Amino acid sequence: MHPPHPRKRLTDFEKGKIALLHEQGCSFQHIANQMGRSKSTIQSFIKCYIEQGTHENSSSSGRPRKISKSTEDAVIALIEKDPNMPKSTLMQIPELENIHSRTLDRMLQGKGIRKLIARKRPKLLPRHASARLAWALERKDWTLDQWKKFI
Repeated sequence: MHPPHPRKRLTDFEKGKIALLHEQGCSFQHIANQMGRSKSTIQSFIKCYIEQGTHENSSSSGRPRKISKSTEDAVIALIEKDPNMPKSTLMQIPELENIHSRTLDRMLQGKGIRKLIARKRPKLLPRHASARLAWALERKDWTLDQWKKFI
């Protein structure tokens, strides 16, 4: 017997295969074994399939999302392209016109993006780069004891 799936929705392909196997007269347990799903999942799907006449999921409860998946992807692509883009510029995108800035913040936070504007820092000049390189070359052969004294 297959291990149970952690609350994963059935894909359209799986739904079609379950419906086909059921129409061929296969038992719930046989279908469950074939699909690697629980018998109760198969029974529930077939019950809804017979009652509703379709394999589509019923709508979820709760408030509809303000930002669609395609808009999310577009916003993430813009931010990855220009990480220094201010939020005010981002909010002027037509898809985000009627979205509150805090809604955008929550969406970005959910994607692991916390701040939109990168910190300002001094530019690395050629003299800085050569000084860093010289410093590293002087210490490239240091032993662990020498580094311990340094740090």
